[in-house]
Amino acid sequence: MNLHGRIALHEASVETAVVRPKKTANSPDYRASICAAGQALFAERGFAGATIREIAKQAGANSGLLYHYYSNKETLYLSLLETAVSEIVVQVENIAASPGTPEEKIRQIVQAFLAHYQAHPQSFHLIQRAVNEHSPAAQALAQNWFSRCFSALNAITTEGVQHGLFRPLPPPLLSFAIEGLVEHGLHIHKLVGDMSPDLSGASLLDELANLILTLLRTDTPKPSVPVRRGKKRLAGKKPKRSAR
Repeated sequence: MNLHGRIALHEASVETAVVRPKKTANSPDYRASICAAGQALFAERGFAGATIREIAKQAGANSGLLYHYYSNKETLYLSLLETAVSEIVVQVENIAASPGTPEEKIRQIVQAFLAHYQAHPQSFHLIQRAVNEHSPAAQALAQNWFSRCFSALNAITTEGVQHGLFRPLPPPLLSFAIEGLVEHGLHIHKLVGDMSPDLSGASLLDELANLILTLLRTDTPKPSVPVRRGKKRLAGKKPKRSAR
């Protein structure tokens, strides 16, 4: 049975036990607190681990009141995921469509991801948890939102390759590398200091755009190879032959 089917059965049994209080014009709006509580619990425990009762309790409401805003747990979960990912995807699309060189756009996109993470770290953890669980919700995100972000990046990398600015590799591979470096950098930056005393998480994020562009560029300088040179000959002199 798929996620929707399991949730439908679960919510049907819950609804028979829950008495929904009437919401009047003077009732406080709990939507924001429900979303904040749901985001925190889903990010920490995943979809299966968070319950409607716990979300409502953390929001300062009751289970019945939560159903005034969302028909079931799956609806709340999908709504939170779409809210978490939609803002940054739209930003990436706008940057891709704006004037500028491919390098300038890649730098702006990396900075947009970092700024979004710093402003909404819980959103990133929520999305990461859904992806790690390989849930149907993650599939929906990939089809509806991740694909749009990838298409925008692909337009930029295609232009970069065509103009000889980026390495002559298939643009989808370059786009995948950009997404992978950004995602992994955000995911692991807090552990970087434990992995290497010469690098901190803050410095990794600060240099992330430069690192990505260095790997993309075709003009990356090649390491110099020392050339072995013999002794210089004097003009007019022939080299001595060894006696046999």
